[in-house]
Amino acid sequence: MPTVSVSVSSPGVIHVTPDPVGVSGSNATLTFNLLSSGYSFASSNAIVVPEPASQFPNASVTVSATQATLLDVNSDSNTYKYVVHLVRNSDNQPLSLDPAIENGK
Repeated sequence: MPTVSVSVSSPGVIHVTPDPVGVSGSNATLTFNLLSSGYSFASSNAIVVPEPASQFPNASVTVSATQATLLDVNSDSNTYKYVVHLVRNSDNQPLSLDPAIENGK
């Protein structure tokens, strides 16, 4: 299952590795691990794929402050933008980034 590392650099810029995320195999669970201290995944909708719902039928699950998962049906070969939602712990300031997922890779 694909694992994505999420980090934050000064001044609050989110980075994901790899980008894009290559996904192979059906019904793949993508795991996002937050490596930077001082930040947390949003408690709901930490990872959002705006479209299409058929490839990402369930909302992401925030497993902990530093881990979130997302189910990818992966039944096509398209690339999808997604949004990572983090919160800065010191002041609850939201941060977001729009990287990509490549199905069928």
